[in-house]
Amino acid sequence: MKTKKIMITLAICAIMIGGATGCTKPASNKVENAVTTTTTAPVDKVNYLQYTETSFAKSLKSAKVTLGEYKTVKFEAATKTLSEEEVTAKIKTDFTKQKEIKTGTVAKGDNLNIDFVGKIDGKEFDGGTAKGQQINIGAGTFIPGFEEGLIGVKVGATKDVKVTFPSTYNTVELRNKAAVFTITVTSKLGESYVPELTDTFINTETKGKYKTYKEYVDFTRSELQKQYDLMNANAKKQSITKKLGETSKVEGLDKTELAAYVANAIKYYKDSSVASGSTYAEYLKSLNVDEAGFTKLVEQEYTSMISNTIVLETIAKQEKIVIVNSDVQTGLNEAFAQYGYKTADEFSAKLISDKMMGDFVNSIKENKTMEFLIKNNTFTAPVVPVVAPVTTPATTPKK
Repeated sequence: MKTKKIMITLAICAIMIGGATGCTKPASNKVENAVTTTTTAPVDKVNYLQYTETSFAKSLKSAKVTLGEYKTVKFEAATKTLSEEEVTAKIKTDFTKQKEIKTGTVAKGDNLNIDFVGKIDGKEFDGGTAKGQQINIGAGTFIPGFEEGLIGVKVGATKDVKVTFPSTYNTVELRNKAAVFTITVTSKLGESYVPELTDTFINTETKGKYKTYKEYVDFTRSELQKQYDLMNANAKKQSITKKLGETSKVEGLDKTELAAYVANAIKYYKDSSVASGSTYAEYLKSLNVDEAGFTKLVEQEYTSMISNTIVLETIAKQEKIVIVNSDVQTGLNEAFAQYGYKTADEFSAKLISDKMMGDFVNSIKENKTMEFLIKNNTFTAPVVPVVAPVTTPATTPKK
């Protein structure tokens, strides 16, 4: 059940800011071109605070909220501290190489470096060309026939491999299409090794971006620390959300808003199933739940998420937490790539055209409220239950 709830919660988050609303950028070039014609003023010229309407506006007005304690509370959060051993291990991973073998023939299980060009009806297609691609023969990571077609080919040789894209292939336009891949096996890959990480090596490998090993260590430590800071912040946010959900009470959510959301969510799951080459029924089967049970799960997750949002909004009002326009601008600049847009302006235009900017603005306020809660509370490591060792009673010798 926990796995189902996690999957549903993640999808609900996608629906709230993308998914069913269309804010996630479509993959189709035709649709994409239509999307990019939606324009608005540049990010730094728009007054985002004017967008106050959210997808849960009715519930926000109708809900009755009883807040639990939210300041000077001890929360449990599993945070982690970055070690120098992890920094060193990451650097070794970054520069791990494999010995290249320029002789022999391809056999099942071999790791190869290949170049290839794919064509359908004699014409190259998007995503069908690559250089320096690593592949394991027999792993099944490429479409049927691609890997098998390389068995017996000599290193350095080129071969045309004929394949047919599966009927369930992710890119709909390529399903059931016959293609020819011209593949060159440039080398076999042998054992992995880490070269001597000298200043000269680092300077060469990074094309002068980092001139010494120490510079690269400092960079790696900084990047990993950002990841740890984000991970630890998320752990604290999850702890706060869980505790507030247990100690606060939200009643009177708008039923028509809930019904509309559930309908949108189910449509999202059905469309996503078809787009991935499956069916909604197969998706439900993978979760081991029937349609009625899944609908109930969606309702529960939506209710929980909106209740948490309303609790945070109530805290923000009580603590007079406000955001300014530049906070939203920063959020757009940080988020646009995550949703598949080339610029923050393009992402902003789509949110506005889909009437979802109010939800995005609210998410920025939620983040600021969470920062307030993190600052005004303490966090301890979760208590691990001590399990008493199992002892075997001594046996009494028979007389």
